[in-house]
Amino acid sequence: MAGTSVLPAPNAAAPRTVSEAVLIETLKQKQNDASALIGHYVKAFTIFVAVTGGLIKFALDQNATAQLRNALSMMGIGVSVLALFVCIMGHKLRQTAHAEIGRLYAELHIPIEPEPLTALKFTTVVGVLCAFLSLLGWIYILR
Repeated sequence: MAGTSVLPAPNAAAPRTVSEAVLIETLKQKQNDASALIGHYVKAFTIFVAVTGGLIKFALDQNATAQLRNALSMMGIGVSVLALFVCIMGHKLRQTAHAEIGRLYAELHIPIEPEPLTALKFTTVVGVLCAFLSLLGWIYILR
């Protein structure tokens, strides 16, 4: 994914079939899609942090009433639960992409294991940790 291709080198002695060319293009597309997900995750985390930060700022404001603090805490809990759900869906998406890339490797007879999309895995884990800590913080503020 970092600019190194594991696709078989073109060989003039062994012309490619149309179906093999389609599989290679599909593999390239799947790898590009998987690498583009990191940017989407970073944007989503940025939005999550901005929304959570804004809610915390207003919830912990000196002039915030108990009713406002409770309402903002409930919104924060909702955003955190939504973030956990998005991370779970991101994990499923990573597993599906890895399985599809593995299937294409097998069909193209590429003799190595596909990269397990480790960056996506760690990004998802960090997202789960951030959302969980945020959820705990909102529960603390709510009590």
